[in-house]
Amino acid sequence: MSEDYSQTVIRTELTGWARMALEMEGKLDIIRVNPPRLGERYPSQVLAEVTIDLAPYGDSIRREWDEMGVYDNLFLVAIDARKMSGQPPPANAKGRVPDEDDPTFPKRFGVTLVRGCMVLQVRDEAGTVLSDPAVEEAPSGSKRIFRVALDSTQYADDKQTAEGSDMYNR
Repeated sequence: MSEDYSQTVIRTELTGWARMALEMEGKLDIIRVNPPRLGERYPSQVLAEVTIDLAPYGDSIRREWDEMGVYDNLFLVAIDARKMSGQPPPANAKGRVPDEDDPTFPKRFGVTLVRGCMVLQVRDEAGTVLSDPAVEEAPSGSKRIFRVALDSTQYADDKQTAEGSDMYNR
């Protein structure tokens, strides 16, 4: 009897131990791409918004995310379960190679891109700017919207490749 795997669904889920690794709500939303400065080839600034939902998480993780502010850095990691190699972790004379030292880690876990960004503003669901030091009220709702600055050179380079352009919703 042969098995039919045509209905198999491969889905990316974040279920690990990293407290600050959360799935984005929707796609990365490009807000503005400023034109290059005179004599330059890359945009002078690229602004985007990232939305996360803290509803499924406990108070300690919510608190950590609520403490994020201006000039904090975030990493945007694109993971595609369909691109996982499924290979076991490599080993050396001391045993299993730790993930941080494993050059095969991205392929084993389907990591396709890693990009950094800098937080410029944090808002809650009601639109209250939580990153404003004058705001002392408690955040409204469980969603947080981060306005971020992307690396404009990397953004321009990514727009030239199929994998890179998939990361940006424009």
